[in-house]
Formats: sequence, structure tokens, C-alpha cells
Amino acid sequence: MPPILFGWWALPALAETATLEEVIVTARKRDESLQETPVAVTALDATALRDAGIRNLSNLNQIAPNIEVSSANGNAPAASIYIRGVGQRNTGVNIDSGVGIYLDGVYLGRPDGALLDINDMQSVQVLRGPQGTLFGKNTTAGALVFTSNKPVDEFEGLVGTRVGNYERLDGDFMLNVPVTDQLWTRLSGAYRSADGYIDNEYDGKKYMNEDRSTIMWQTRWAPADDWLVDLNLNHAETDQRPRPQKCRPVPGYEGWQAALLDQLAVIPATGQTYGDFCQQAADAGGGDKLTVISDLGGKYQVKNDGASLTAAWDINEHMGLKSISAWRYTEAEQDDDLDNTGTPFVHRTMTVHPTYKGPNKTDQYSQELQLTGDMFNERLTYVAGLYWFNEKSDGAISVGYLGPYDPAIGNLFFLNTS
Repeated sequence: MPPILFGWWALPALAETATLEEVIVTARKRDESLQETPVAVTALDATALRDAGIRNLSNLNQIAPNIEVSSANGNAPAASIYIRGVGQRNTGVNIDSGVGIYLDGVYLGRPDGALLDINDMQSVQVLRGPQGTLFGKNTTAGALVFTSNKPVDEFEGLVGTRVGNYERLDGDFMLNVPVTDQLWTRLSGAYRSADGYIDNEYDGKKYMNEDRSTIMWQTRWAPADDWLVDLNLNHAETDQRPRPQKCRPVPGYEGWQAALLDQLAVIPATGQTYGDFCQQAADAGGGDKLTVISDLGGKYQVKNDGASLTAAWDINEHMGLKSISAWRYTEAEQDDDLDNTGTPFVHRTMTVHPTYKGPNKTDQYSQELQLTGDMFNERLTYVAGLYWFNEKSDGAISVGYLGPYDPAIGNLFFLNTS
């Protein structure tokens, strides 16, 4: 018989080393064993994340069940997350996802930039199923809880890099410095860079490149044995040409939409219609799906800034109080060529560039108070809290024109919302 089936026969000295490490989760706003929590949780510590090669939130698809994480609309750091089939792909400022994302206890209200690089993380928890009781709104499907490594009282650091095809170059670093016996600080960051792989015959440039950087600075102060104060400042930037769209005509389609488009989008000098433009785009690269023609470059730029102050007080051995004060700012700008061709729409004497463009800016403020404890020899445990959240978003979706406004085109393609 294989000896592993009879491990309990091993010598005592060996048996003492064959122990399983207890997994601690915070699915119910308290530290407890994974085996004791009634919530469906996948918990990964730093070692598990490293061993599985998890470098980005989207990699969770590989190891966590019932979850789908992808880039929303092809924009690298914009999160589209589904748990048990429930989620949201739209990243508009007026739409919230059904999966909440939390970084060190702070809710990330906008999907832009929420596809986090998993750099210097202590743990990642995937909570499946409704979490509204303890995590509030927008957790119908579940929640993702990220906890970063906190400053410690020892000097340590690391530097790592990775190279690959498409000029892939990634870098990570971390530096932890104890300032005094009660004050420690930690700086960590990551950089991701790669060339694109979709060719644009119009300008010779490539889409789906990657240029992203993140940095986090944390300071921990322990003024007393029963107090911990954590300051977290973080910043992330992304600049890429997101996935383009390729126009493909539908053979035999003669619906009223096709007739209307051909009537509106005509070059007077040549009589070319939108259908002709679409066919040219479809033939780009000999019909290769990774080759397009687009007269507009396309871009996706996003900046995220965050600050949080967390103070935890162990009132006694049976009761603890925690305060989380946070601010986040997100600014995202996207520019897409919505006609999917290398020629601007033309109607009579007007040239039109159908584009999706709009800087979306969001400020969010939150304040949370948590009181946790137990009574009657831990036969009763409780969680009480107060939560305040304020979010202000300013965004626009517009279509750009070159030439005088034409109601015939405007009624079809013009949209400007705030």
C-alpha cells in the first residue's frame, strides 16, 4: 500500500510535522477559521497566490470556482466580475456591479481600475452568494476581499521581474522599514508593460498593449498593545489602446437599418456607402481577425487614487472597535471608433467621426464603524456597525463631429449625458 494512506502509522517525530495550517478568514467581519464560517469562501494566502502564479485579479478564474473575472469591454484594468452567473459588464458611472470589491476594508465603487494587480497581498478571499447583511449594497452575487501585507517590525525587501513575448516586461518591488519600535512603514509597487497584438492598417500601430503601474505606501503605528493605526495611500495608472472593433457585413441582410445607413453614409464624389467601408474593414489583413482598419487610434486611460485610515482598538479580550475612514478618486477616459472602419461617416457635405469619448470622474468618501465581540464564554458572538458612503460621479458619452450638426445623423448617433 502507498505509505500516504497510512500516515497515522508514521513515527511520532514525523507525525508532529505533518500538520495543516489553519486558514483564517474575515467573511463575517471577524477573524475566524475557514472551517467554522458558514459562508462559501475561497481563501488564498500570499504563499498560495505566489505558487499559483496569481498576478492579477483576472487570474482568479484559474483557482476559484463559480467566478468569472475579465476586462470589461477589453479595457485591461476595468473589472467585469461574475459570481454564480450574476455580475455586470457595463462600466458606466450610473451602473453598479453585483460583486463588491474591497481593498483593506474599503469598497471600490467604480469598476475602472478595479482589476487589481495582486502585488504584496496578504490574502484574497472570494465570498460566494449574497453578502448584503455585512457588506451592504452591490454584493448580490458575492464579494472579493483583498488584504495587503501590513508593515512589520523587521527590515525586509524584494525586487522581481518577468519578461516574455510581445516585449513583455513586468516588475515588482517591496521595501519594509521599521522607523521606531512602534512605527513601521512599507512601500510596494508593480509595473506591467507589453506591446499590442492587433494591427491597425490605417496607422501601423497596435491595439491591446499594456502600460500599467501601481504603488502603495503604508504606515502602521502601535501606540499601545491594544491599539493599531494603519495609513494606506495608493495610486494606479493605465494607458492603453483597448480592443478595437472590426466591421463585418452580414450577407443577404436587407433590413431597414442597412438601407438607412447606406442612405445616410454616402461619399458624394464616389457614391460609396457604409457597406463599402465595412467590407474594406472586413478584408483588412486578408480577413485576419487580428487586423483592423480604424481612422481613430482608440485609447483607454485611467487613474486611481486612494487613501484610508484604519484604527483598531481592543477594548478588552471580548470586545473590539474598528474605524475605517477612506477616500477614492477615479478618472477614466475612453475613445473608440464606433463605425469600425477606416473612413469617417459622411452624409452629404458633412464628415462625422462616431466616437465614444468621455472623461468619467468619481469621488467617493466612506466612513465605517465596527463593533465586534463575544459573550457567555463565546457562545454568543456579535457584529454591530455604522456605515456612511458618498459618491459623486461626473461623466459624459458623446459622438464627435467634424462639420455642421445634422439632425438626420444626430437622431441616430448623437448622445450626450451627464
